Amino acid sequence: MGKPNDYDSSVKAIEAENKPVIEAFEAWLKESGLNEKTIKWRITELHLFAFYLINYETRKLTDATSYDVSYFLLNWFPRKALR
Repeated sequence: MGKPNDYDSSVKAIEAENKPVIEAFEAWLKESGLNEKTIKWRITELHLFAFYLINYETRKLTDATSYDVSYFLLNWFPRKALR
């Protein structure tokens, strides 16, 4: 792995690229007529997935693969978030 500053820069860049994706998803959820509690929960889940991608794969949301989603849902999420 490169220098810590390289990693930190990568993380900041990925977070910046993820922000409009998360905002667009939230807008879509609102347009779909879901209640605020459901929207808040779905956005929280997406933030957890984004956290996983950044910290374990150094990948942005738009680059997530089906394997990333499967591993997150079947392995990481139950171990880390459902304790």
